[in-house]
Amino acid sequence: MKTITTLAVTGLAALGLALPTTVATAAGPASTSDPRVTQAMFDLAQREGVSMTDISITSLQGGTWNDGSLGCAKEGYVYIQALVHGSKLVFSVDGEKYDYHRSDKGSYFYCEAPTGSFRPDALA
Repeated sequence: MKTITTLAVTGLAALGLALPTTVATAAGPASTSDPRVTQAMFDLAQREGVSMTDISITSLQGGTWNDGSLGCAKEGYVYIQALVHGSKLVFSVDGEKYDYHRSDKGSYFYCEAPTGSFRPDALA
């Protein structure tokens, strides 16, 4: 299993919260230099009551969502029917998977019940 260095989010340290210096990933190298990834990790740690060091990045991919729901449609909502470029981030904690989605213009949000399709960018 490879490890990657994370970038601390300004403000979390001010709250007295310890951030991990490395994050394990089964999917190989993944960039966590984006503070939005660390913010998503913090959200998951709070949501599940675990330490950030208990969270592994399973995958981090750029790609295209099939509509404005970003793969997380909710009943009763209407979404733009256009391709939206963004990212899909999957964490694991004790074998459980947790999806976080975003558009290129937004921050990651937790998607409890992923729907729709995501087409990863082609590797160069």
